[in-house]
Amino acid sequence: MSWNFNPMAGPWLTTHIWEYYNYTRDLNFLKETGYELIKSSADFEVDMIWENNQLKEATVRSGAGGNCVIKYGNKMLSFKNIKGQSYQLKYDVAKGLMKEK
Repeated sequence: MSWNFNPMAGPWLTTHIWEYYNYTRDLNFLKETGYELIKSSADFEVDMIWENNQLKEATVRSGAGGNCVIKYGNKMLSFKNIKGQSYQLKYDVAKGLMKEK
């Protein structure tokens, strides 16, 4: 499936909206168009990976090797990743690795 047909491409695509605003500082564009698109995309993403205020899963794609750090609230999960690999994190596994920051 092509990236543009992936429902999770929305958050990536909305970065272009933010970059446009960040470059132009067009507050009117952000108020009338950009903010609602970014917020809608974020709401969709949250609905896809959260259930009953619990993270149910997240996919982290690695474009470059190194450390991956996932933060939410005051919790943090960190692990080494390998270039080109995808990692599927299930909440019931990840919560055992979580540590208070």
